Amino acid sequence: MGRGTLSGVLALACGVLATAVTTPVVLRALGASRFGLWVALVATVSLTGLFDFGFNQAVARFTGEHRARRDAEAVQAYITATGAAYLVAFALVLLTTVAIGIAFPFFIKVPAADRSPILPAALLVGLATALGLWISFFGSILHAHQRLPVANLVRAGYWLSFTVLTIVAALAGWGLPGLGAAMALSSTLACSVFLVLVGRTLPWLRIRRPQRSILRKALSYSVFMFLVSAGAAVVFETDTLVIAAFRGAAAVTAYAIALRLTRGLTLFLHKVPDVLFPFYAGMRASGERARIRENFLFTARLELAGGVATILALSFAGRPLIAAWVGPTNVASVSVFGLAIALVLMEVVIHPAAVLAAAAGGERRMAVFNNVEAILNLGLSIVLVIRYGVVGVIAGTVIAQMFTNLWFLPHWAMRRLELSLIDYLKATAGRSLLPAAGGLVAGLVLLPVRLPFLAAAASVLVFTLVYLRTGAGTEERRWVQGWLARERRVA
Repeated sequence: MGRGTLSGVLALACGVLATAVTTPVVLRALGASRFGLWVALVATVSLTGLFDFGFNQAVARFTGEHRARRDAEAVQAYITATGAAYLVAFALVLLTTVAIGIAFPFFIKVPAADRSPILPAALLVGLATALGLWISFFGSILHAHQRLPVANLVRAGYWLSFTVLTIVAALAGWGLPGLGAAMALSSTLACSVFLVLVGRTLPWLRIRRPQRSILRKALSYSVFMFLVSAGAAVVFETDTLVIAAFRGAAAVTAYAIALRLTRGLTLFLHKVPDVLFPFYAGMRASGERARIRENFLFTARLELAGGVATILALSFAGRPLIAAWVGPTNVASVSVFGLAIALVLMEVVIHPAAVLAAAAGGERRMAVFNNVEAILNLGLSIVLVIRYGVVGVIAGTVIAQMFTNLWFLPHWAMRRLELSLIDYLKATAGRSLLPAAGGLVAGLVLLPVRLPFLAAAASVLVFTLVYLRTGAGTEERRWVQGWLARERRVA
């Protein structure tokens, strides 16, 4: 788990660094209006990624489950069946992308001079999205076979090539099609490497005719994961489209940059629970409820602690950081940024339970609540954007999540693991309360000197020290002690 988590964090760090480097370059090359148009186009085309119909999670779950039972024949059957589904998904993504490229200018206000590049740019982003489905498929196979560090190394390589190619396209003035080509070429390279790795990891794997019974069983699970993914896509991808449609593409820029920062940091925090997905399936198959409970509480506590530290840093230095990154004219308002921070807190509470539910039999009810959240979010965003502008859009997201998954998923996990609310809170939120108060005080003390980065650093440092002293479990302390021991040996 430790190696998988660390490699995942490093791969994600490459992605965040790629975003940090390319965003100001692309923003300067395109200008605020075209940058907002590019973000809206990518968000729209990215929705075609839903055509995997949840088979990505299905191959991870069932491969992990049957590996735990040492049933190599079943593992091969599931990989073959889901691989056939991905061939269909690949074609559907490309066909739908053509329709998006044609229809996009009719739904978003696109100046006449910017309409001609839309279709080729959409096709290239669509190709990258279609290849991304295969990357996820191959990555899930490697994850289930405990080759996650290798898979994450390839992901890091993808981000490196993406960064280089995107900067070249932006500086060369190749516009939206050039940026799309950078995405497509990077995805092609990564997909090729993944294919070779899967072949080496599973040399006995042979392409066979998919078994209908296996495909039906995978579909009976994947359809609910598709609904979960569809709900999440509506929640996190359609906001930019609502803003672009009602307020214009230029209004997307500041909002998208704020969300890139907060969502990017949140994805770091998700890496610890994510590693456990196929292992939860194996533990469930083996009837190891106590082990599942132990791992769930550990990851929930760790993600929440990381979330509190992140929120402290963002509260004191988030907007100044964006101003230094892309310029003060592209900084979201205090209200928008504050609600983005609220989403960070909600997500770190929800995500560990969502991973458990997806792997351990909660996919049906999670699908229902995700889609209720999605419908509520989209409806509120449209209603509130008319009255309150961009802040209304993100407020709709916060309200929708608050009344659905924020309470449902932790409640489901507690019931499944026979945990009382008191025990859950003691093991998670209770460990971070005192450290959070200490970090907040430390930041507020330094705030009057008008050095926001110093205030943020002090608050996170105090939080970390107090947490390690009063809130951390034996697992965190062992990690820290092991890391310090390695540092001493290096020194």
